[in-house]
Amino acid sequence: MIVSGFFPDSVHAGITGRRSPAWATGTSYSPAAVDSPRIVSLNRAILAARIGAAPGSLLWLTQVHSAGVVRRSGNERTDTDTYREPEADAHWTTADNAALCLSVADCAPVLAFFPDSNVVAAAHCGRRGTELNLVGVLFEEIREKTSSDVSLAYVWIGPCAGADRYEIGFEAAKPFIEMENRYPGSIRATGTDRYLLDLRAVLHRQCIEAGAVQTRIRVDDRCTITDASLHSYRRDGIRSGRMAAWIVRG
Repeated sequence: MIVSGFFPDSVHAGITGRRSPAWATGTSYSPAAVDSPRIVSLNRAILAARIGAAPGSLLWLTQVHSAGVVRRSGNERTDTDTYREPEADAHWTTADNAALCLSVADCAPVLAFFPDSNVVAAAHCGRRGTELNLVGVLFEEIREKTSSDVSLAYVWIGPCAGADRYEIGFEAAKPFIEMENRYPGSIRATGTDRYLLDLRAVLHRQCIEAGAVQTRIRVDDRCTITDASLHSYRRDGIRSGRMAAWIVRG
């Protein structure tokens, strides 16, 4: 799916889907998922061709559910034999034609463009990254390094585990319970030590806190757990592949 009618014409962004409802093989973009490295390399090459990028030029991360952010020069290349990529969960660049990619299943991809500095950025926001306010860390680094005006940024929050299905235990929920005043309604008790987390609502609020404005934020409200066209680790377990989300300028 291409994110259309939102970013300026010079920016291209999107997210892939789940090709087969029976098995994920052939549709994953992450070596951490079920597919072989050969299949992952093939899928990444096909994605590069689809978005008009040179083979091997897509920029990926080794995602570790952190608040780690890296700046990309645009000259990096992924070693498809070892997949040695920076350990982080967000990256950004001012380079033309540098496609920033994420692999996602139930975590939310957040893609952003800062028009005054020509920065594109991508963040992999799961429960842990959201607890650590990865979006806020990313936007603050961009502001400090480029003097970007975050209020001008275009921010897209992609599909993720939905508020009615993303159930977590008490220890995972505890930080969000403690932040209830900051993010009202984002965490709901469903039973003894069980809670539902509205990941999208927290991310949306964090974007606002970081300086983004409502009229420049778009939210894809699809739930990965209930939408069979999307990958979901919570639904499919080890059979789940990973989707690719990307953003590129130029």
